[in-house]
Amino acid sequence: MRRKFLRAMVTVGSTLAWPHVGARTSASTSATREIVLRRCTVFGFKYFHGEAIWPNLSIGAPLELIRDTNDIFDFHTFKIAFQGQTLGHLPFGRNQVIDELHSRGEQVVARITALDAHAAPDRRVGVDVVLVV
Repeated sequence: MRRKFLRAMVTVGSTLAWPHVGARTSASTSATREIVLRRCTVFGFKYFHGEAIWPNLSIGAPLELIRDTNDIFDFHTFKIAFQGQTLGHLPFGRNQVIDELHSRGEQVVARITALDAHAAPDRRVGVDVVLVV
């Protein structure tokens, strides 16, 4: 069942020819593919530790995805953290696939893709959520 799901994800991603879906080779001898599941900005940046952490953020930095089980409005919500401090959330909606993969124990990672000090708080930090296969 899991393999069918992952094959479907890879097939859909490769047939749509999205520019952000592609193969990357890791430092080891085995090749890995990274499939971008979601490209978005951090929602709620001004309500958490965003301003305090801002000087430490850099493009390419890894982020932690933490399932938020306390959100009664969206059952697929994830907190985004940097070095243990919450920056905000993935925007509401369209997180069902990320939630399913994360729940199955798949390697779903997030990283910073853009930083804009002059943008509105919810547009300051760009994030890619990626499935590593």
